[in-house]
Amino acid sequence: INAEYMGYEESFSSLKRGQMADEGYQTLLRYLSVKVGLWKAYTWTLMAMVCNKTNDNGSAMLSTRQARTYVAELAPVSKICSRELKDLIGEVLREVESKVVKFDKENDVIYHAKIATELPTILPPQVLARPKPFPNPTPSELWTASVYDQFVLKGQTQ
Repeated sequence: INAEYMGYEESFSSLKRGQMADEGYQTLLRYLSVKVGLWKAYTWTLMAMVCNKTNDNGSAMLSTRQARTYVAELAPVSKICSRELKDLIGEVLREVESKVVKFDKENDVIYHAKIATELPTILPPQVLARPKPFPNPTPSELWTASVYDQFVLKGQTQ
């Protein structure tokens, strides 16, 4: 997750250095700014979950608030985004808000911790999230070599 965010951040920074008035350039710049904001919010939400698992609720609450600020920064830009991007922003916002409520409630009932004053260090992507293994399904007996031979690939002649 952090690597994904860093890739968008690097692309966004290099584009910001160039000053072009082209509409396509401006659209790409807006798109990358939204993606950077989303990945920052998502990263801080995952950090909050990790802090909560380790009973560091003060850092979890601060991390969710940091995520909330990144999502809030997207509000003006989201008005000119595609429906797909608006939906993604809404989904991340709901996730962040649910974590803010959850960690605040847990803190009021269980931890009674003060909100941390410093953000925790972002952990490597392997610690924040791990991909779920996907077992490849067994191919059907109907898919034989003769069936595959019938496909014509683009640019290939028979």
